[in-house]
Amino acid sequence: MKQQLLSTETSTLLIIDIQEKFLATIPDLDTVIDNTAKMIAAAVELDIPIIVSEQYPRGLGNTVDTIRRSVPADASVFEKTSFSCLGNSDLRECLVRHKRNQVIITGIETHICVQQTACDLLAAGFVPHIISDAVSSRHQNNKNAGLNKMHDAGAVISSVEIALFELLRDSSHPSFKKLRHLV
Repeated sequence: MKQQLLSTETSTLLIIDIQEKFLATIPDLDTVIDNTAKMIAAAVELDIPIIVSEQYPRGLGNTVDTIRRSVPADASVFEKTSFSCLGNSDLRECLVRHKRNQVIITGIETHICVQQTACDLLAAGFVPHIISDAVSSRHQNNKNAGLNKMHDAGAVISSVEIALFELLRDSSHPSFKKLRHLV
């Protein structure tokens, strides 16, 4: 049975393709960026590894400045051309090296790169937790279809607030006061 609740000891944050060229095409990208920044802040505070992917950055630009500035220097950043992040063997090996089976996912586009990554993660034995308010697509129907497909495949559909409180588990957690302002 898959682990439904997130744990700081078993989670990795994966930020998928939040790149410059998407600023003009994703209608709610500001929300995705803001919510991804919240997940980054939590990951840094809770010592959760962070991995960033960039889909063909020569054509789509690099990760947007807000995210790039929020990610710590020790985060792993990988370029890719495959839609699934696991198509990049270095990124796949990085996930395996962390020895954590839960992958918290934010990014774009929900129905393409996020969905294909989630399905490949499931096939590889990981448990993807999709942060629904930190993923998006150019069209809402594609976002919904991507979320539904991932859910039906076995991914956990979550949100920033759900993820944060699962990671903290208790109001007596040493990081609770520092992170509660994020929601």
